[in-house]
Amino acid sequence: MKRLPFITLSLAVFALITSAFPALTNAFEFTRETFAHSEIWRLLTAHLTHFDAAHLRWDVFALLLLGSMAEWKSRRDWLVTLAVSAPLITLAVWILQPHFETYRGLSGLDCAAYGVVAGHLLRDGWRERHTPTLALGVLACGGALAKCGYELITGNPFFVGETVAFTPVPLAHFVGVTIGVLVVFAHDLSRSRTVGKLRGWVSFFSPPACDCWGSASDLESKR
Repeated sequence: MKRLPFITLSLAVFALITSAFPALTNAFEFTRETFAHSEIWRLLTAHLTHFDAAHLRWDVFALLLLGSMAEWKSRRDWLVTLAVSAPLITLAVWILQPHFETYRGLSGLDCAAYGVVAGHLLRDGWRERHTPTLALGVLACGGALAKCGYELITGNPFFVGETVAFTPVPLAHFVGVTIGVLVVFAHDLSRSRTVGKLRGWVSFFSPPACDCWGSASDLESKR
């Protein structure tokens, strides 16, 4: 039985609560004006805010689906991905897309969860030399990057169209997917290096192998 994805569920609950209180939405959303006044917490809290009910429903649904899958794959990778992607997604929009005055929504984190799942498929398929899993991972990663690239180049959202209330931000999706995949491989690389260092220390402090030990019969024969 899979464990309860309480991190994902908690995020969804916080987003629902935030949307239920306009005062919280105003306090949490990211705007260039408020960020210029050093309200840096908005880099994180902006993901909990939404423009309308449709925006909220779509984002929460994707979070519950993809976030739960990511958390079942690795709660550690999902936590690290959230910690890294939450501020970087908002910063990327702030720096690279100055025409957006306000940023809201979970879609960037939804894509980060997708990146974790796709990264695990890619890594596990490569590590275990399992061709179907590897092919699925390549397809998942390639498809996501192709989608984001299409949206960035054309300016047309692939799934959700532009509405009166909000405009999708493909850059946030691209950053999210990329961070999710990188966290999976960074964790694997870090673990491999740690194991290598431990083996090195063990071999350094272990006594050298020698043939100075013999059986009782050997000792008798030497006498």
